[in-house]
Amino acid sequence: MPESSLAQMYLLPEMELIRVGRGPTGATDFVVRMTSDREVCPKCATVSRSVYDRRWVTIKDEPMRRTAVRLLIHKRRFICPNCKKPFTEPVGGIIKGKRTTERYTRAVQEACDDFVDLKTVRERFRCSGGYLYQVLCRHLELKLRQKRTDRPERVGIDEHFFKRGNGFERTRFVTMVVNQTNGRPIEVADGKSGADVETAVARFSGRENVR
Repeated sequence: MPESSLAQMYLLPEMELIRVGRGPTGATDFVVRMTSDREVCPKCATVSRSVYDRRWVTIKDEPMRRTAVRLLIHKRRFICPNCKKPFTEPVGGIIKGKRTTERYTRAVQEACDDFVDLKTVRERFRCSGGYLYQVLCRHLELKLRQKRTDRPERVGIDEHFFKRGNGFERTRFVTMVVNQTNGRPIEVADGKSGADVETAVARFSGRENVR
């Protein structure tokens, strides 16, 4: 199957392929644009057809055949005829303000469960350690809330390294509450201060059973 035909099947809804290229790091670049001729203002819900300007955005997408994929989207900014304010067109499958698709995030989450170690996940998906741990913690928190049915009598509380600091931000830690009977995490809270520990302990159900 030609690469352009495969790319067209791979694209998000309402995307049109302009061309396929190869990025400087070896990633496959899908240069695309949106096909809709109108958008709705997020503030007043007025339909607009007037394009204010255009700009390029680069979005990481799920790897295809173990090759990194990037979407280079020529996004439009519309001008609202009612409130006279410009707004950027949304793209289905990409949360506003994010630089990754939702399927890329889901693929990273699944890899964290399947791969031997997180270093391999980071290398495979070409993501930073900070992003990886952020996705993992969010994923673990969701799984914990889904499986939180036990009421332990013995728990352990400990801090864990989360993200290394630099000149602009401090090193970050997370506080974990673990069921000492079965070794399962119960709760995760951002930070390691006394207030953060209290937050972590206060959120899990059955804490009145802890001895």
